[in-house]
Amino acid sequence: MDSCFARLHDLIVDVGAKAIPGETSVVQQERVKAFQRAYNERRLQNKKFLSSKKASRRSSGRGDD
Repeated sequence: MDSCFARLHDLIVDVGAKAIPGETSVVQQERVKAFQRAYNERRLQNKKFLSSKKASRRSSGRGDD
């Protein structure tokens, strides 16, 4: 009976180890941080571009002043 529980326990531990991801490597963490920084930089550049485009529309020389 104990050997049956031991085998069942080993099986559950083995399946759990395969299903649950392990620790993320330092290299992968740095890579993700670099991607996040690049994404944020592109997002801010796009935001500034759209803002300047809207500002140029407001200050167009239509003579409405």
